[in-house]
Amino acid sequence: MCKLLQLIACHLQKLFPVCFVFSQFLFSSINYGQDLPLGYISHYSQKANSTQFLSTLNICTPQYWNIANDKSSTVLYPAVRDSIENRNFLLNMGVIKDMIFGEFILELDFRSSSPDSGVAGFCFLGPVKNPDTYYLFVLGHDSVTFFYVNKGIPEIIESKYLIVRNNSWNHVRVTRDILKRSVTFVLNKDPRTQVVFTDPRLVMGYTGFGTYITQSSIRNIDIWAPTAITDTTFICR
Repeated sequence: MCKLLQLIACHLQKLFPVCFVFSQFLFSSINYGQDLPLGYISHYSQKANSTQFLSTLNICTPQYWNIANDKSSTVLYPAVRDSIENRNFLLNMGVIKDMIFGEFILELDFRSSSPDSGVAGFCFLGPVKNPDTYYLFVLGHDSVTFFYVNKGIPEIIESKYLIVRNNSWNHVRVTRDILKRSVTFVLNKDPRTQVVFTDPRLVMGYTGFGTYITQSSIRNIDIWAPTAITDTTFICR
């Protein structure tokens, strides 16, 4: 069978050399890519290296977001006051505009600029119903903690052991399964780092990201999903 396919490929290459090269590249790209489930397509892709990225987000406090001078990433500055004291994690977060997701896969690169602070500073947000009710995952240097925030009051659901690499970029993959009511984290493409959180209230909503207390950087953000619902009702308060 393999030899037959090779013969067909060689014959096609002689007849259509340009098309063959393109199809071979496309096949390689698909197989080399993100190991996506069948039916998943790209709904959001940003390098986070220009101000155009900020225009794709609903940002309630834009003064805490800044494009880095080296143009390699977006720097997220911490809120001036402690988020726990204010009981409002949304002080420094961006919610992707006009899209509600059920199942999805989110990938990005994250780097903490303050490894000695005790908090890595990356937050994954979602699903979000409104600025008062949402789920939040805070990635620290040795753990990730799962919160449910209801009317601004955070409830810790669970915390799990997970270590990020200090002073270097970390690849974060978040998989959202709506049927299992779960969110799965994997760091740096290492399956041994996998942690899973479940809660029956994990339904559809907006999604986003930000920092927690410390200054951090993010880049290369992608979201794949079988579908996304258009919704423009999110309003900062």
